[in-house]
Amino acid sequence: LFGLNLVDDLAKPMVVAALAKAGAPDRVQTSFSGADWAQSLKESQTCCAKMFKCLQDGDMPSFFAVMCDLAEALGLDVVQDVMRPMVEMGMEKAGVPGARRLLSRATLTEEEVRELSTCCGELLESLQKATLPEYELLEEVATLFGLNLVDDLAKPMVVAALAKAGAPERVQTSFSVAN
Repeated sequence: LFGLNLVDDLAKPMVVAALAKAGAPDRVQTSFSGADWAQSLKESQTCCAKMFKCLQDGDMPSFFAVMCDLAEALGLDVVQDVMRPMVEMGMEKAGVPGARRLLSRATLTEEEVRELSTCCGELLESLQKATLPEYELLEEVATLFGLNLVDDLAKPMVVAALAKAGAPERVQTSFSVAN
C-alpha cells in the first residue's frame, strides 16, 4: 500500500516514538528498532496495539508489561535490553551516580525478573509524572540488584534533590557522609 513496508515504515517508527514518549532510554529504543520483526509479525502487531492503548490511557505499568512481551516476541533480552536500561535511567534521573556499574553486578532469577518487570512499570510511571519513586519501590529494586538502599540509592538521591533545590554545598556534603 502506497509503496510502504508495514513493519519498517510504520510499525517500528511508531513503536520507537511510543517508547520515546513513555520516556524509555535511547538504548531501549535502539534495541526495538534494530530487532527482526519479520519472525513474529502477528504477535508484534498485537503487542503494538496494546502498547498504544496503554500509552493513550496513561497506564505505564501495563505499557511496560506489554513492552516486555514485545521485546520477548522480537527475541530481545528483556532484562539486558529493556529492564536494566530502564532502571539505570531511573536511577540516573534521580541522581544516583554510576547506575550502570552498580547494576552490572546483578544476576537475576526468572522470579526476580518478573518482580523487576512490575518495578520497572512503576518506575516508568513515576518518571513520567516527574516524581521520585516510592520508598518501597526503591527498596525492591535495591534488593533485586543487591544494592545498599541507603548508600547506593537514598543518599545520592537526597543529595541530588538538595543540589537541584539550590542547597549550599556544605548541606549536600553533610547528607552524603551521614550515617
